[in-house]
Amino acid sequence: MRESGLSSGLSEIAVQTQGLVKRFGHVTALNDINIEVPSGTIYGFIGPSGCGKTTTVRCMIGNYRPTEGVVKVLDQTPENFSRDQRKQIGYMVLTVILAIILTALIVLGLQTPMLDSWAAYTVVILALLFTSLSLGFAISVISETDTQAVQYSMIVLLASIFFSGFFIALHQLADSVHIVSWLLPATYGTLLLQDLVLRGLAVPVPVLVGLIVYRLILFVFAWSRLGRKMRSVRVWLQIDSLLMIRAKD
Repeated sequence: MRESGLSSGLSEIAVQTQGLVKRFGHVTALNDINIEVPSGTIYGFIGPSGCGKTTTVRCMIGNYRPTEGVVKVLDQTPENFSRDQRKQIGYMVLTVILAIILTALIVLGLQTPMLDSWAAYTVVILALLFTSLSLGFAISVISETDTQAVQYSMIVLLASIFFSGFFIALHQLADSVHIVSWLLPATYGTLLLQDLVLRGLAVPVPVLVGLIVYRLILFVFAWSRLGRKMRSVRVWLQIDSLLMIRAKD
């Protein structure tokens, strides 16, 4: 066994999962995941939102305990990591880091004063992030392919730029366009942050409540759609298994 580039004395397999299964109640998030990542390589998870990428990584770093199967990182199961081994493992929540970077650019780079409380700002940012993630989740479950998901995401991005009130005020847009505007999380974020950061006004409660309700609607829709997809996959797997059994007979 050769030494890896991460630490001396480790096997040539840096990350390994065997039959990894993770369930949340009656929902199976991961089913029979088998991965081997050699030491010194770069390995990426690519797929639509909700397919299990984050859940797999959280099982690898010990945030989640697998329901079934084995996970080994640096020759150890995550719950048995030593302090030195944990120093060699990094995990970053991209959306939170992105929000912090954008806040630093706005406040420090553009010298924009925070006229209201940071607590209110944090509440608005979290509500906006969760709603945006729910929208991405919804896009992923209605898309048939990765290409289609990217196309839908680009449409949402372009609509957010031109119809959210960021460049053109909402009152200058046609009434029919307002329907599109209020389907975009960026519209709620623009209105909330303008009042909060630039004008020093209290958070407009109806707009914040509308953002939270919209997030719940998106999440419920995406979750129910994902459940239907998973049930249909199980049906096809059962049919395929029956056909294979009959073929063997």
